[in-house]
Amino acid sequence: MFHSCWFWLSFLIFSTHGQTDPCPDLSHHKLNDTWRSTAVIAGSVYQNDVLLTEGWYRSVSGAGGTIPLTAPNSGTCGTKNPVWMNDTLPNTGETKNASMCAVVFFSKCFPTWSTVQVKNCGSFYVYYLTTPPGDYGYCFGTETKCPVGEISETGFTPGCINVDDVVFSVSITTGLEERRGPIKGIPNSDVINLEIKFEHNIKFTDDNVNPELFLYDVNWYININLLTNCSHSLIPYANLSTTHLSETCWRDTYRMNFLVKCEVRLRGFNGRILSVFRTSDFFEAGFKTDQTSYTVAESSSIDIKITLTVPLGCVYNVSLTIEKRYGFAETHCRTVIAVQTPGTDDCSTGGVSNEAVTFGDTNCGVSISHNDWNTTKSLTVYGASDNTVTTESRSSYIRLKFPGVIPHHLAWNNVLKQDILIVVDDADMNVLNNLCYSSNDPHMRTFDGKLWENQRLKEFLLYYNEPRLYWVHAMYQSCSRWSSATCNCGVAIRNNQALFVANFCDEKIGWRISQTRSNRYVEKSFCDDTHMIINKNGNSYTIILPTGTQISFSHYYSNNNRTFISSISIKPVSS
Repeated sequence: MFHSCWFWLSFLIFSTHGQTDPCPDLSHHKLNDTWRSTAVIAGSVYQNDVLLTEGWYRSVSGAGGTIPLTAPNSGTCGTKNPVWMNDTLPNTGETKNASMCAVVFFSKCFPTWSTVQVKNCGSFYVYYLTTPPGDYGYCFGTETKCPVGEISETGFTPGCINVDDVVFSVSITTGLEERRGPIKGIPNSDVINLEIKFEHNIKFTDDNVNPELFLYDVNWYININLLTNCSHSLIPYANLSTTHLSETCWRDTYRMNFLVKCEVRLRGFNGRILSVFRTSDFFEAGFKTDQTSYTVAESSSIDIKITLTVPLGCVYNVSLTIEKRYGFAETHCRTVIAVQTPGTDDCSTGGVSNEAVTFGDTNCGVSISHNDWNTTKSLTVYGASDNTVTTESRSSYIRLKFPGVIPHHLAWNNVLKQDILIVVDDADMNVLNNLCYSSNDPHMRTFDGKLWENQRLKEFLLYYNEPRLYWVHAMYQSCSRWSSATCNCGVAIRNNQALFVANFCDEKIGWRISQTRSNRYVEKSFCDDTHMIINKNGNSYTIILPTGTQISFSHYYSNNNRTFISSISIKPVSS
């Protein structure tokens, strides 16, 4: 009889309640009770809705937002007699009267109500609920809270994962960020600054982990120093991009060629720590070489590969169009990585040098612009010959440096690279016996050891290095008035336009002619030692070309009042 009276009262009420739209947020009540889930077993004390005020309700619990459409088990939904909907849900925008049932001891569908109104608001449903008698409670949802130590996107099943099983890694990439405002040091300027930034990449080992389940703590380090002014705590995943390391965090304290490290820790939405800090590898910010030491043979070369690991950056006038930025950067946002010998501000660009290494015609450096910063550059280093046969290698250090700055971008100012070791293997031992010579009679020997005779007069080419434009010529005359043998009487050595001549030949050369006056002069047509070095010891000469090739000869005065060169020898190098 009691249930029958409640049935007719409910019907009367549902037929007469107001027609106001219940979907707007302030037009319905919120239920956030996790005990209403069909997955929750009632305890020793039953929950119920005896104090529920009649009206429109929406469930916002993570357990679910709808009254179940099938009968739950008795004693579930945290109550003695769970109430469920024995009907279907309305379409979007529709309102319908839905049949309701209660699970009681003797029935899965005890008809305590005839209908409950339900409206489909698009992304959720609202229900017009009335107050039931004691020991009855409305069910909502089918999920339950994740166990302690597990999390999910909603905090409820499904998808709960153990936080101890959440493994992730952190890596670092670099790029540029655009900032409009003044140039540092020029407060009234208004330009577009392209500044260096470092970004972290967080990758979960399990691709099924939703990164939005966590809050994040992010710390940045340069070398081993924590940048406290650029640390972040309790950051939602959607805002992680704001935690990159900006140039303003370090520019006033550090210069490029430092090490950057990032560490990340996970938290729950209640702030509880869910993981240890996981740390990236150190990122070498600046420029690097493919090796830290190199070996080169005398008079050979190796290429040092130089790569920037971060962009140069640039500063543009706000009026400069995107199309014109490339050309502007090519001219104005450019720098040179220069090479130096430690302890000096210069380098040897070639020629015969006392240094272990030289740098040819590379202008002692490589040029890099904002547009091609990520293109690897090559610096060619030559092993200089010491012109001495030794069994030990020589070594030298070179230093790479930004000698100046990119205009208004101080991050690159006077950046240094750790000194690079260059080991120069001695090559003279390999050519000790590989001599080309012309000794009087004359007896000839080629570099490959072949012997032959030359009994012809006047001038002949002994040695020619085509890439370097080196020449060695020899002059021959008869050894005596009645002799059919020839002897060396002159030598000429040329490096491009630089010329050395030693001439002791008769003014007139021929067979069986009367003796004429002899030349006796040694001359050169250059002013310094960059083209060749001339070493004189009495009547002996050694001329050293920039590659290390040596030409040696000595002259003597014969008993027939003539001057001859006893032998001309050439000791080459590999190039």
